Amino acid sequence: MKKIIVISVIALLALLGMGSYYFYSTRHPSTEDAYIHANVISIAPQVSGQVQAVYVQDQMPVHKNQLLLILDPRPYDYQLEQAQASLALQRYTLIKSAASYHIALANLQNQTAALSIASSQANRTLPLVAQGLESPQIGDNTEGALQEAAAAVRSATANLLAAKAAYHAQEAALRMDQAALKLAAYNLEQTQIRAPASGTLSQFASRPGDAVESGVPIFFLIERNSAWINAHFKEDQIARIRPGNLAYFSLDLYPGHTWKGRVESLSAGSGSSFSLLPSENATGNWVKVPQRFTVRIEIPTKDFTPNMPFRLGASVDIRVDTEA
Repeated sequence: MKKIIVISVIALLALLGMGSYYFYSTRHPSTEDAYIHANVISIAPQVSGQVQAVYVQDQMPVHKNQLLLILDPRPYDYQLEQAQASLALQRYTLIKSAASYHIALANLQNQTAALSIASSQANRTLPLVAQGLESPQIGDNTEGALQEAAAAVRSATANLLAAKAAYHAQEAALRMDQAALKLAAYNLEQTQIRAPASGTLSQFASRPGDAVESGVPIFFLIERNSAWINAHFKEDQIARIRPGNLAYFSLDLYPGHTWKGRVESLSAGSGSSFSLLPSENATGNWVKVPQRFTVRIEIPTKDFTPNMPFRLGASVDIRVDTEA
């Protein structure tokens, strides 16, 4: 009898323990499928060239705008000089076009005045010819002078339009050369590769003499104090998780230490939904596989310390308190 009572008590305690654990786990979902993430900046030169000097090394901490390496600037120096000379030439050409325009404008004004004189002469002479007071030859000469003056005005007008078009074309060419000068100056500036943010270099292997291509990444920069946690919970665990919930986490890197964070957001899709080859359950023999959804955990700024940095890719054990 006593043995039965002991077994019953043990069984009851086991049931109570299992119930307590289930109750606790539903309100405090946890996972070991969690890792540290951070902003990783891919550093790629904006111009092609040969590495001339290197001032840093792999895994070295750097600060924003720190000079990392220099590409050979000579080709871009020459391009800048060429752009400056071309711009100067365009400025002189524009001045010449402006002078031509003003000459054409003055010529049109002269021809317009001559037409006005010829027109007035015709208004006085032609009525006299019609009355027989002047000879027909004088009338013919007057009409010829009037037509010649009108033709001169038309020619001067066309020349003015051509001079105006040439002036505007030179203005456009000047703006193009101004833009080319800015681009040449920008390219020369880009031969100095600087850190876009404070952080730690990764996979840095550049050496003097290396040839680099514009737009091709040559190393990475892990931005300082930008870490967060991506925790992957099973679909039956996220029903109670909400943004703002308190989260407790620890890292294998630092045994015995626990930090507190906050749930920042929950993914709208499972991890397999974004895979290169998502599973297709409409064909073949179907086996139900529990899906996992990413929960982003914010790490408080005060927890970023140089003594225990949150390293990219580190494993995390995390538990969310859905009641806090």
